[in-house]
Amino acid sequence: YISENAKHYLLKNYVNVVNKLNSKTIPLGVDSNFDITKRKFKNYTKEKSFKLLYVSTIKSYKHQWNLIDAVSILINNGYNVTLDLLGGGDKKFIKKVYRAIERLGKNKNKVHFHGKVYRKKVKQFYESSDLLVYPSSCENCPSIILEAMSYGLPIASSNLRPMTDIMGDSALYFDHNNISSISQTIEQLINDIELRKFFSASLYRKSKDYSWELCADRTFSYISEIAKQYNTYTKQH
Repeated sequence: YISENAKHYLLKNYVNVVNKLNSKTIPLGVDSNFDITKRKFKNYTKEKSFKLLYVSTIKSYKHQWNLIDAVSILINNGYNVTLDLLGGGDKKFIKKVYRAIERLGKNKNKVHFHGKVYRKKVKQFYESSDLLVYPSSCENCPSIILEAMSYGLPIASSNLRPMTDIMGDSALYFDHNNISSISQTIEQLINDIELRKFFSASLYRKSKDYSWELCADRTFSYISEIAKQYNTYTKQH
């Protein structure tokens, strides 16, 4: 498994199959050489926009439209915020994203849907944004969360596993189906620079537990363990 959440789900729903297997949880890795000292923080003022980021495919369970509606609330409350949406996806739900942007009316220029973006460009967004917002409601071991952590980017996320497992008390959480919950959580982080700094440093440290080197070592160690068990079994039978 790549997360404990996946393991628990399968044990709950397919115990007759899964419980018979020799298994291990090995999370994905993340590749980043970001210098955390380059992460810049600023007290919020209306003179300069606060940059929100959501990197994800566009699918039914990703809820980009809820985030856009939450941004609309923030704008109507006087906040100077922008939102960058990165990622391609299903045409049906991309249309839903565009409809949500249209609901912003005269403020629709505050939300930028970039579609598919090259890897190098994505890294630039991680470096230059102020907050990652992640309203997804269905994940296994989300690489976007791990990547944002490795860039020391503060995160506001849906209050579901495995996000809560990965980040613990190093992020703020919201109900992904509650627009007010999303906007209020973002608002709290906009106005609390010290909390953003704390989350940034804490998430960056936690990201070190998700290196590809560790993932590879754990994977090959597990394969070796299974091979030894197989050899022992064949000799006995």
